[in-house]
Amino acid sequence: MKKMTIVGIFTIILFITNVNAQTFSVTPDTSDNVSANSFDGIVAVVNADSGLKVFCDYRIVGAAIWTSLSGLQTVAAGNYSLTFPFTGLTANKTYEWRSNYKKIGQSPVFGSVVLTVTLLGPPTFTTQPSNQTVNSGADVTFTAIANGNPSLISYQWYKNSAVISGAINSVLSLTGVTSSDAGSYQCKASNSEGTVSSSVAVLTVKVAPVISSQPQSASVNPGSNVTFSVTTSSGTAPLSYQWKKVGVGLVGTASSFTINSVVSSDAGDYYVIVSNSVGSDTSNTATLSVAALVPTINTTSIVVTPNTSGGSISAQVNGNYSETTVRLFSALSGFPLDSSNWVNIGSGLSTVNFSVSGFEPCEAIDYKIEAQNDAGSVVTGLMTFNTSLVAPTGINQNVALTDITSSSLVMTGYWESNGSCGSASTSGQLLFGKNQSSLVPEAWQNMGVGNGTITASKSGLSSSTTYYYQWKFKNQSGMTTLTNVLSATTSEGSTTPSATLIIMGVSYVGGTTAKVEFKLQSNVGIQLKAVNEIDSLQVAQGIGNESAITTYGSTPVAQNYVVNISPITLKVKNYVALFYMLDGTWTWLQTPVKVFDLTSVDVEETSASEILMKVYPNPARSGDAVTLESSTKGILKIFNITGQEILEQEIAVGINQLQLNISDIYFCKLSSSKGIRIVKLAIQDN
Repeated sequence: MKKMTIVGIFTIILFITNVNAQTFSVTPDTSDNVSANSFDGIVAVVNADSGLKVFCDYRIVGAAIWTSLSGLQTVAAGNYSLTFPFTGLTANKTYEWRSNYKKIGQSPVFGSVVLTVTLLGPPTFTTQPSNQTVNSGADVTFTAIANGNPSLISYQWYKNSAVISGAINSVLSLTGVTSSDAGSYQCKASNSEGTVSSSVAVLTVKVAPVISSQPQSASVNPGSNVTFSVTTSSGTAPLSYQWKKVGVGLVGTASSFTINSVVSSDAGDYYVIVSNSVGSDTSNTATLSVAALVPTINTTSIVVTPNTSGGSISAQVNGNYSETTVRLFSALSGFPLDSSNWVNIGSGLSTVNFSVSGFEPCEAIDYKIEAQNDAGSVVTGLMTFNTSLVAPTGINQNVALTDITSSSLVMTGYWESNGSCGSASTSGQLLFGKNQSSLVPEAWQNMGVGNGTITASKSGLSSSTTYYYQWKFKNQSGMTTLTNVLSATTSEGSTTPSATLIIMGVSYVGGTTAKVEFKLQSNVGIQLKAVNEIDSLQVAQGIGNESAITTYGSTPVAQNYVVNISPITLKVKNYVALFYMLDGTWTWLQTPVKVFDLTSVDVEETSASEILMKVYPNPARSGDAVTLESSTKGILKIFNITGQEILEQEIAVGINQLQLNISDIYFCKLSSSKGIRIVKLAIQDN
């Protein structure tokens, strides 16, 4: 039988009663036969009454509630030592217990004396070793503390289930740990009742990464994918990666770095820094080389949308992974056709749009598209498109008084083709009649391209009658324009002779002869002669050198005629007038007949076959360039109709350019070693 020290309070209770009272006591005496799960409680009963019932209860020290022990014992009168077995208890726990009694017919009485007893048992860990994570080189301490009864406890530490020699204390100390110290640590505690194991504590030793395989350089084509990677021989997770491009900085944070669809700007040097909480390692530099490709232009994708002044042009251009610029330019001049000139489209496939303006309708535009990047440039072949065609324009003009008779009208209109291409070729048609709402179309007249006047005559009309007319113009594409409607009234019927003369120009023919060009309109046949003299007053009176008399029939519509006059006086002023005879009288019309001065022409005789000189266009428009083509070099002088010199310049053999900004009749005089040549030039208003 095991004996334990009894902790308790022994109380001697003396009951002093009268002679009729009985004195007894029930007290816990000792705890015996203590084991891991039970003990025997010994209760001393003194002077018991017959039928006294004795029972016990218990609790773990510190608990609030008592637990009744089964096994109530009834005694007869006398003294007793009662044994109460306490079973099913927990090892290594300290219990307190007491003895109680109950008389017949009375309430139970609970004892005030309490004994304590600690049960035997193997050790129990009150402090467990904990997991630890440290950097390489750190000091580590594991602690495991156990309690037990008996309290004499021995310790032994294990690593990965293997005994650690000399580690027999509750504390295990490791200094300057390395990766080899990492593992699972556990402690066993033992006493005479048994052996228990602590929880397993894992030691993690973190080490800095070391790169064992370096990233490799690569050379690729644009559009390819490339990957850089490294391998580490050590390094505690988690590892962080910083991929960097020299001159740029951070480009990736994964264990490997991939560039999809490489472009030329991706070329360069790359490296990675692998790190953790302990330290880092930097890789070698890997070089990425990217082959350069010139851009491409998809000519089949070019879309042209013309308008009247130009249009829009779009095309698909691929930069082939390099920053690319594109331009649209004139194939003839090389100048840009789009105001933005070079357009940046980036490095991929893009649709670039250009806007072209500043051209005439129906004008052919020759163009090319050029794309360039660092690898070079590419230019399309010659391409052409025409601006949109517009309808011709026209202006109706009032009939001049000189174009009106009692039986005829001469209608004139102005037209412009608005383009020089074949489709712009313009035709005109007069619509004429007495009823404004139902004008009758006349035959079409083909004028071509450019601009000018169109004339149509109507004869056999009624006198003093109003007629309406308008012009219709169309081009080869069928686009038409109608002018406004105007009206003209024929004159009253009359037998009174009338005539109109207009001198159009005077030019030197050769020798002592000059040529007068004039326009004549008359309602009767007339006779006409020209008179010239150096005295203007005499000429006005019809005194001077007279040309042959010419007879002209009735000309209801003005016609152009020519008459030569001779002799003229060379190198002095000459005045010319035209006279016509009606009813036996020679008449000089003061208006609009003019007297022309030939003084400054400085006429000299020359053989026309010796000098060839052409002036065109003739007539020309004010402000337009005039071409003078000469077979010889010399000095050119230009005079107006009054004889005033307005230009003098040296003329070379071949093509020469002139420009006169005032409408008039001019005389071009070319003097050379071969003689003199004079040509008349007419400049019309725009």
